[in-house]
Amino acid sequence: MIFRTLAIGVMSGAIAAVVFAMCGNGGRAPGPSKPTTSVKTEVADDLTGPQRPVKSSGEGASDTGEYQVNSALEKIYDFANNLSGAHLRSGGLLVDFGTPARHKYTLGDWKTGWRGDYDEGGTTFSYLSGATGRVYFDASKSEVGGGTVTVRARAIGSTSGRVYLNGKQIGTMKLAAKEFGHSAIEFATGLKKGRNELMLRFNTRRPAHDGKGAALAVDYIRITPVDSGVGPCASSFDAVLYPDRTGKEPGILLGRGESVTFNLPVPKRAMIRGLVRSQLEYTKSYPYNAQGEVVITGAGLYAGKRKGDTAPGAMSAKNVMIVLIDTLRADHLALYDKNTRVQTAFMDKIGAESMVFNRALVQENWTKPSVATLLTGLFPETHRTKTEKNKLPRTVTLISEHFRELGFTTAAFIANGYVSGKFGFQKGWDTWRNYVREGKANRAKFVARDTIAWLESRPKDKPFLLYVHTIDPHVPYIPPKEFRALYDDEPYNGVVTPRGTAKLLEGIKKGSVKLSQRDKYRLEALYDGEISYHDDHFARIYQAMSDQGLLEDTLIIVTSDHGEEFFEHGSVGHGHSMYEEMLHVPLLMRLPGASGHEGKARSDAEVGLVDVFPT
Repeated sequence: MIFRTLAIGVMSGAIAAVVFAMCGNGGRAPGPSKPTTSVKTEVADDLTGPQRPVKSSGEGASDTGEYQVNSALEKIYDFANNLSGAHLRSGGLLVDFGTPARHKYTLGDWKTGWRGDYDEGGTTFSYLSGATGRVYFDASKSEVGGGTVTVRARAIGSTSGRVYLNGKQIGTMKLAAKEFGHSAIEFATGLKKGRNELMLRFNTRRPAHDGKGAALAVDYIRITPVDSGVGPCASSFDAVLYPDRTGKEPGILLGRGESVTFNLPVPKRAMIRGLVRSQLEYTKSYPYNAQGEVVITGAGLYAGKRKGDTAPGAMSAKNVMIVLIDTLRADHLALYDKNTRVQTAFMDKIGAESMVFNRALVQENWTKPSVATLLTGLFPETHRTKTEKNKLPRTVTLISEHFRELGFTTAAFIANGYVSGKFGFQKGWDTWRNYVREGKANRAKFVARDTIAWLESRPKDKPFLLYVHTIDPHVPYIPPKEFRALYDDEPYNGVVTPRGTAKLLEGIKKGSVKLSQRDKYRLEALYDGEISYHDDHFARIYQAMSDQGLLEDTLIIVTSDHGEEFFEHGSVGHGHSMYEEMLHVPLLMRLPGASGHEGKARSDAEVGLVDVFPT
């Protein structure tokens, strides 16, 4: 799986393969009209290589403007229907609060100070629930330097506050208390290439309409680099969504300087296809200043239809075991990256006996909401267990409750304190152990010991659901020396110490600690050592199941709750971004009776933890 950045934008008049380009617009979406220009665009797998030429109108397009898609291809990702997942640049980067589009900039609501998505008379907004609100965004090399930050908001508490960019104050904002209004700050320097942090600080809070304290109600934030040029300034993602009155899928309307960018996993031999229409006619139903807007319809990521592999084993199972290995990123397993140095002989073995999902992405970037999704089959926006204090609602059904109602005996062995009774997870389990909450040692050695003991003593007359949640790849990274030595056996006396890695990562994130290349190498070696250490003990559980004949009637699911960053995007750990190293996790399903299989059953289906419970 390759993650690519796919940009669709209107620049200056030429239509390119990835960047669709025509000219002009006012940022409002008119209705459908008959196209006067139609083109087909195709992009091969290597989007960074030479672009293939655009075919002329009439080739691949009918007189009615409908694009004739190759029947050998199928759309695997529709751009217009997933617009909230894109980055919209319209007079600058738009962070549209009160909508799903803002969550990629506010880490959901994880420690960034924001709360809720609301609508008031057609204005969508979110609350700045504390004194400080943070927004994280990326800037390209061409955007480095100065610019403008524009905020449209209504004050709930104090009407003035300070604005910081990457830790430095760039100005003070004043906002009205009775209605939404704009406030803008110009700054000469501060934008840097890569990840940036924008912070708003408004110290006074007052009760908002939901009865909770808030400082601001924010409609949108726009970050405009100094050289963005003149063009439309959409105030919401809806402004670039092209409505369709014929019942077909909507399109995307873009004007000069506007673009939408998607960061997507792109399978081999994938193509971008769609219909570009320009010179739109004026219509009575959708008046606008006809300046040659571009509408892109039917656009998406297409891939060849592929007959799926057949999973080895039987399609029926008596028992289910789910093993979640906390903080395990997919590309540190040979199953996902053949060039990895990490040695996991057992994962290689069980992978050969399983259906391996190549494109499994988690729905959150830290444990509590991610595991809540796994065990409920609900998205985080539905189960709402997204912050440190959130608890699973009583109305939510856990997989344990469902299986127990079906007559299964249920057991959970959990090495992470967030997945505990305190947060609503201890429901429906006949046997329950949370090592952290009970003050017990939570290394894989002990989790495997207790799991094996339960397998031996469980009621033999009932099927079972077993959930095993280990935590070894999580900080602190403290692998036994022999496992650390697999990846770094050289003398070392730097700042990276195994039991100090949790505080070390916090310091790196805050910018108070800088690591040398030698330090970074040591840090990742400790993480990799934990993965290999865990692999040995997972093999013990598997062997115990084999000894009891359980491999012949048990479905085994192996996955993780999130990954871990090692400076790929300037930081470490997890919980702070939505990049591949954070979201791409292993997902294996081993069917009963697959012992000894040595094939490679693979699926390119886009799946996530949300799909496990329903499956």
